[in-house]
Amino acid sequence: MAKGNIHKIAFEVLKYLDQNMSLPLCDRTYLALRKAIILGNICGGEQFFEYSLAAALNMSRTPLRYAIDRLIDEQLVIRQRGVGVTVIGLDTEAASEIFSIRFELDALATRNAMQRMSKGDYHCLSDLLLETEDMNKHDRVLEVVDSLSMFNRMIYSFSEMPHLKAIVTDISTYLIYFRDANITIRNRRKRALEEHWEIYDAMVSRDSQRVTRAVVQHLDHSQQTIIQEMSRRSLLPDEVIQRRLNSPWIYD
Repeated sequence: MAKGNIHKIAFEVLKYLDQNMSLPLCDRTYLALRKAIILGNICGGEQFFEYSLAAALNMSRTPLRYAIDRLIDEQLVIRQRGVGVTVIGLDTEAASEIFSIRFELDALATRNAMQRMSKGDYHCLSDLLLETEDMNKHDRVLEVVDSLSMFNRMIYSFSEMPHLKAIVTDISTYLIYFRDANITIRNRRKRALEEHWEIYDAMVSRDSQRVTRAVVQHLDHSQQTIIQEMSRRSLLPDEVIQRRLNSPWIYD
């Protein structure tokens, strides 16, 4: 590792380290390191020793080791004897795989919600969309982001498929940072809102095929913007990561 890189990695971790003391330091360190890696601020192929990063972060190795162990389980980093920790990160191929799963699961949840929702539930959903439109007109960006997320949560709640919701939440968490970054763009917010209305109208029509088309179209557009954002951040390709994994030495 080039001299000074360890301080850059530490800077990226500290940037996302939540100072909310209600969470243990080990969890806050894990979330910060994870976000920095997923967003590509710490690039795939970067390498570091735990003791060096802990020193740069001015913390003991215990919370950092906990964070790294969890990231190993998620296949975002790998630890090798004599080499240290190598960042794998999240590439566009992994993002595409996640979306291919979501195409099926989100459509299933939405079709199921369509069958189970009452008239009152539909009114709640339409009221939410109307409120979101008003927020968007007044550029209340963070509220729009929260409201669009609420739309998805409500559909999964109405679907009454808690296990499915848990699965989708687990795989989608990798992409949420990119989603939030893109949804703050005005044109993308407007388009996402239009797509949510199309999903709602398809549900009201009780047309399962139309629901599936609307969900897939919405996710396809989300996939395109997220992959564009990943490419813009210049995440390293797999062959570069593999070459660094095979390197026997790194330097702090």
